[in-house]
Amino acid sequence: MTQSTAKTYSRLKVFLATTATTLAGMLATTGAANAASITHTQTIEWRPTTVDKFFILPKFDEALGTLESVTIDLIGFVQGNARAESQEGAPSTVTLDLASKIALILSEPDITLVEVKPLVLEQVGLSSYDGVLDFAGSSGVTLPERTASDSTSNTFMSGLGRVENYLLLLLP
Repeated sequence: MTQSTAKTYSRLKVFLATTATTLAGMLATTGAANAASITHTQTIEWRPTTVDKFFILPKFDEALGTLESVTIDLIGFVQGNARAESQEGAPSTVTLDLASKIALILSEPDITLVEVKPLVLEQVGLSSYDGVLDFAGSSGVTLPERTASDSTSNTFMSGLGRVENYLLLLLP
């Protein structure tokens, strides 16, 4: 028998590269001359598993120039603990995993833009069942809190195109 609890959260950064020559705030050099970067950050706080979170990114201001690309950085974290009790008649090795799948999905059409899967795997050797379901002793284990992270980055829309503004962050 195994039990675990987990929480997940993610941080999303969306970079919009433009050809604008002036912009109050953050400026950075992209590949094009006179290009500026606009950064929008969305942070989803710790949540229980299987939670959908919607958010809206501001529409690109065409007065700033031409939208050349959108870069999405997604950083996902999982945090939790696990415990197991062998109920076998012989010693066994048990693999405990703490995992989450975090994806940024464009709401229409339903397209996954980026996805991360933070994962902690731990193998423990347990003796045969000692008759007590206590997640301790030689036949049981209770692991302290573990954390893991995963990140990815993807750039879209180099050249002509259109970006939808409504995004769905899915935390299955």
